[in-house]
Amino acid sequence: MATSDRAVLGRPHYTPVNIQAHEVSVQAESPILQRITQSLHHLRGKNISSNNTHTVLHSVTAHIPGGKLTAILGGSGSGKTTLLNALSGRFQNQNQTVSGEITYNGYNDLSRFRTAYVIQEDVLPATLTVRETLQYAADLRSNWKSGRQRDQAVDELVRRLGLETCTDTRIGHGSGHGCSGGERRRVSIAIQLLIGASVLFCDEPTTGLDATTAWQVIQTLKNLAASGMTVIISIHAPTSSVWDMFDHIILLVSGHVLYDGPKEAVPDYLDRSGFRLPAFVNPAEFIIDKITINTWIQNTPELPFHRLVPFQGSSANALDTVALPAQLPESPTPSSTKPGFWTKWKVMTKRTMVVCIRDISPLIGIACTIAGLAAVLGWIFWHLDGSLAGIRSRQGSLWDATGLYGYLMLISEICRLLEDVKAFDHERSEKLVGPALFTFSRRAVKLILEDLSLPTLFTAIYYPMLGYRDSTSQVLLFWLIMFLTHITAVGFASVSVATTRNFYGAIFIGNMYFTLQTAASGYFLQENQMPVYVQWLKWLTTTFYTFSALCTLEFVGYNGSSPGYLYDCPSHDAHDPQCKEYMGAFVMDSLGLPIGGIWKQILILCVFAVVYQASAILLFNLKSARRPWYVAVAENGESEACLYEKTPARYPTQLWDSHIQLNNLELYRTSSSSWVRPGLK
Repeated sequence: MATSDRAVLGRPHYTPVNIQAHEVSVQAESPILQRITQSLHHLRGKNISSNNTHTVLHSVTAHIPGGKLTAILGGSGSGKTTLLNALSGRFQNQNQTVSGEITYNGYNDLSRFRTAYVIQEDVLPATLTVRETLQYAADLRSNWKSGRQRDQAVDELVRRLGLETCTDTRIGHGSGHGCSGGERRRVSIAIQLLIGASVLFCDEPTTGLDATTAWQVIQTLKNLAASGMTVIISIHAPTSSVWDMFDHIILLVSGHVLYDGPKEAVPDYLDRSGFRLPAFVNPAEFIIDKITINTWIQNTPELPFHRLVPFQGSSANALDTVALPAQLPESPTPSSTKPGFWTKWKVMTKRTMVVCIRDISPLIGIACTIAGLAAVLGWIFWHLDGSLAGIRSRQGSLWDATGLYGYLMLISEICRLLEDVKAFDHERSEKLVGPALFTFSRRAVKLILEDLSLPTLFTAIYYPMLGYRDSTSQVLLFWLIMFLTHITAVGFASVSVATTRNFYGAIFIGNMYFTLQTAASGYFLQENQMPVYVQWLKWLTTTFYTFSALCTLEFVGYNGSSPGYLYDCPSHDAHDPQCKEYMGAFVMDSLGLPIGGIWKQILILCVFAVVYQASAILLFNLKSARRPWYVAVAENGESEACLYEKTPARYPTQLWDSHIQLNNLELYRTSSSSWVRPGLK
């Protein structure tokens, strides 16, 4: 079997990759909100630094030996993830500038090697089993000669990562059912290993795991390194047992490399810096305690922290101390037979269908809501007559049908899409799927499960309860208009989520859209009563076209024949002047709606549906999801870059002895309650 085949099948055959970083610096530009805040402080006369760029990594020089497990260690905000992203070429934030040189086996081009990156969060489909998750991931990453070859690769990874006991277990949500946290993390690692990577980057792989589970995950990474893979992880506070498995340590503090060398040399380094590592003490905890970033240490330069001096002997002599082959090897280049668009579309459509069917509760929930809405509205407008009051009520019932149904689907789709888009963002960061592929595959499944069934359910309940015209053509056209209401609503929901992944932001956009639909639809404020400078808004509102189409269908017929239908006029004579208000044409004119066939409105609604989906795809392309970047600025103008969190300050405190005595303390417990008999003083 060829080398590339062995790599793809996940067998332990890796090309060691030595990574050398020389004078690497990363600068981050302050967020726009922080710049505005700084400007306001300047206007108030406060002495705040106006520097909008802040250095996160300061001229980092480090060496990562090939075929070893390297740990990037440091406190919160030390730059661990930033360094990991720099080494992996994975910068998603356009406001970051990278300088310096990074080489991989002497080459500047990382694309010559197969690399994999495991993020902190496990983005996995909860309703799929471990085997199914790996199979779908494998199908998205490579064209397999046969399903058997793919299954062999999956089985090999399952065996090597110790997932045999949970192969047919659903991933779950991590709340007691399904895989454990450690198993989920190993599944995430297994997915990345499907491409036969020679370099594996892991961002905080033990986050959220207990000590035993964390040890199991690191043991898995250690085994991969023992097979020749270069493994680099960022980690905050490893236990002693985890520390023992590291081969190489890079110690960061405030974006500076404080130590870069083998794990075994750490005690000597501490001794030379004036710190003796006590016996039976976790070296990682001891070091982190000395380098913790806080205000007390920063403002007290004579404290012991400042006796820690940078040690980069291993980096300076990296090529001398690490035995490299005479000719630097290259990893096999990624397969040129990657699956095409339609192959990926079939894989994603099948996966989405399986996920939706197994987690049927959201569909049942929205179906019950739609049925409830139809039943309540049908009960309110039960069997409307043809009187003038009944005609006005028909107008309200038609607007409620399209307006409330559209709003319900808009908000529901935003909430569900915000969950589904997480997997898309993750797979897109790995260049597996694009916005068009995600949109088309998801809509194909929703078309079968929701887009056709929900308008049908609403029409079946609502239409007969109101006593609308009972011809087959009228019912089918009513359903078609409700279907277009549904499609345009979910289309704009995609636009909202593509604009922002923030829940409140997306909901705000959706509600502003609905406000426009309400104001300019022609029902609450008729078109001829709108100010001239806002009348054009009606052309931008889908509800104007759906409401106009429904009114045309009900009052004058789908062909728009004038004078329309005659309702319950006392004389029953269409030519009687007293019956004018009972004529459908008069009703349309009173609403300021044009009289004509509904096909024009239907065509325009189809255009809206296409434009919304195309706009969502365009926005997904232009605005990728990025992890938030925060830069804190001190009052004195000095910057302190940090990611996600900032270590709270610790101050020297005075301690007092406290004595607690318990006398005759008794605890009583029944099946439903418990109480304590006093005896504490």
